[in-house]
Order: sequence, then structure tokens, then C-alpha cells
Amino acid sequence: MNIGRMDRRITIEQPSEAQDAAYGTTVTWTVLAVVAASWEALRGQERIVADSMQSTIEGKFRIRWRSDVTPAMRIRHDGRTYNIRGVIPLGRQDALELMVEAVGV
Repeated sequence: MNIGRMDRRITIEQPSEAQDAAYGTTVTWTVLAVVAASWEALRGQERIVADSMQSTIEGKFRIRWRSDVTPAMRIRHDGRTYNIRGVIPLGRQDALELMVEAVGV
């Protein structure tokens, strides 16, 4: 793993449920960690959905090993929110590759 390529700061957020005024539940996002990462864009596309243009960016962030990151979480970086689609361990707990997708960018 090349630490020098980790030139981005990303925020990993986890969902948590809170009770609202109507005694229902609302999902809120809390910060799990702010970490250094490298970024690689894999694919971008645009399509028309319900008579409006929708853009999608797919890519991967690579971070140092953590045992607490799951696909239920999301990443915030550079004004965008990325949903984590997959968490791939690299080496013997050297790093994680986070496969992500941002919709509506």
C-alpha cells in the first residue's frame, strides 16, 4: 500500500436511528471517522430518469485497515455523498478498498 497516494481526507458516516416527535424513527448520520484515502474514479454515466437527467459516479477509495467499516455506511468527500457498495480487505489487514457510488451529482 502506497501511503503517499492517500492525499484526500474523507468522512466515514454511520446511520443511527432517532425517535422523532411523532414517535416514529428517523435515520440520522453520525461521523465514525475522518481518514486519509486515495481515490480512483471507475465510471461515470448520465441517464434520464423521470424526465430529468441523473448522473452517477462509481469509484473506489483506499484507506488504511479498519475493522468497523461496513456497506451500511457512507462517505462524504468534496461536497459529495458516496454510498458504500462493497468493502474489500487488502493484504493481511493492510488496507481496505471501498467501492462507492454517488448518485445525482
